[in-house]
Amino acid sequence: MGNVLLFVPFVFLLPGSFRRFQRIMLTTGAAAMFSLFYEVIQLLFEFGSFDVDDLLLNTLGGFIGYMLFAAF
Repeated sequence: MGNVLLFVPFVFLLPGSFRRFQRIMLTTGAAAMFSLFYEVIQLLFEFGSFDVDDLLLNTLGGFIGYMLFAAF
């Protein structure tokens, strides 16, 4: 649940800051790419574990954040 909640504010603010990210696929893709970047950094510097579940949950959090943005 923490991974989902972590990405909701990130993606909630992204479309409000950049007009380009007002499409759901682009915003969710940005959340997925940022999550992948974070997971690879964890793998390279060995301060966490690379987990596919984290990628999926972070992307889900990005999707939920976009849906909240669209609702408001």
